[in-house]
Amino acid sequence: MGINRGSFKPTDFMINRTLIFILMILMLASCASSKSGSVGVQPKEEEKQVEVTETDTSTLVNVNIPKEDTVQVKYFFPEDNVFNIALLLPFQLDSINTNYVQLTETEIPESSMLAVEFYEGVRMAVDSLRKAGLNIDLHVFDTKNSPAEVSGIIHSKSFDQMDLMVGPVYNSCLRIAAPYAKRRGIPLVSPLSPSTNITNSNEYYIMVNPAITTHFHTLCGYVAQVQDSANILLAYPGRSGEISNASHIKEQLKVWSSNDSSGINNIHELVAYFDEEEEQMDELDIEDYLRKDKLNLFIIPSFDGSFVQSTLRQIFAFREDYRFLVLGMPTWHKSESMRLDYLLNMNTHITQSHFVNFESDEYKRFRDRYYLSYRTEPSEYAVKGYDIFLFFGYMLQQYGLQFHEHLTGVEANSLHTTFRFSPLLANSTGDSVDFKVDYLENNFVHLLRYHDFQLVDLDK
Repeated sequence: MGINRGSFKPTDFMINRTLIFILMILMLASCASSKSGSVGVQPKEEEKQVEVTETDTSTLVNVNIPKEDTVQVKYFFPEDNVFNIALLLPFQLDSINTNYVQLTETEIPESSMLAVEFYEGVRMAVDSLRKAGLNIDLHVFDTKNSPAEVSGIIHSKSFDQMDLMVGPVYNSCLRIAAPYAKRRGIPLVSPLSPSTNITNSNEYYIMVNPAITTHFHTLCGYVAQVQDSANILLAYPGRSGEISNASHIKEQLKVWSSNDSSGINNIHELVAYFDEEEEQMDELDIEDYLRKDKLNLFIIPSFDGSFVQSTLRQIFAFREDYRFLVLGMPTWHKSESMRLDYLLNMNTHITQSHFVNFESDEYKRFRDRYYLSYRTEPSEYAVKGYDIFLFFGYMLQQYGLQFHEHLTGVEANSLHTTFRFSPLLANSTGDSVDFKVDYLENNFVHLLRYHDFQLVDLDK
């Protein structure tokens, strides 16, 4: 049964969330003199080696793992079986003047909301994990979105106790934390950044949010499925970023192609260049490339809203006489300038790293639990905080401190993604192949279609 939200007063949510926020200010402020900025740090005992046999997976998340029923595997667990997990988020609590906080009037700063919402999801995951028998000491750190602050946190004496780092969130802070994780030999989970230039030769760096090249790989895999009946057109502006995107697309199409003479290699490239005199981008002349006997499949690897809008407008003009399928970028659905009728009427597909089925029983149960705690609907970051922390808590419970060595054999569904990690190998040099792992990346990407005024997940 769902929750009767009408029984709550409008102010209940702010009182509840504000109370949590103020308590965090006070707790973190009490640690400021030690420069740790953490909550709940406890001494850690020596680690011990434990021998276990793999058994069935927990019902905590829907997980598939390789069956090794008869194999004895050595895993490492803390002596006291308590995992110390550091959560590093940009709360930016130093911007709040606690001397003037009025509980019923305080508004949480917009700059802090991402961290607060992510933390709320984490708190729910911690509760679930503890009920499932996992002993966790969660240590919360305010990075203040400052590399200097992160450096101070990770070099504090108390941080030596950490078994796992979740965060930081932003690239500048990640570049400080990643070398520390590599040196210490503890996993660092990057929860939100899709950047591939944070670290290298670092098997402890785990990237949850897929890189844009992984989105390209998913798009090209879909192209490979329909190539025989498609007229493939690659449209992009002639600027360095988009040229690079198009090059990645072409390389990925070659990877997917099993026959050099197949249609997947017969790509028409339509490139728009900036007109210096007109001070605007040239419009593409697409009509000469369209075919009535085939599906006209446009791949548009561009984040330039004006270019995309112009190209879609031209395609839209021919919709009565030709069949179209448009493959676009993950940011399109957030663009305020993008006309919805273009997206709906041209069989438009985009990729997304985050997609929630709001009608699923799993989401409804999570939503109702969240509402009981915070008196509001969960945000994207609350869902991510819950999913990410729940999954990696599960991995600790199953595999211990070296869980990152087993990530590539695990696939787990969650509310917003499927966790399916693969190692990114360092570049080969010369005739020899360098098999060093640069980092681990979640390689799952949703492919979504605009249909009936909503996005539909093609993987479901």
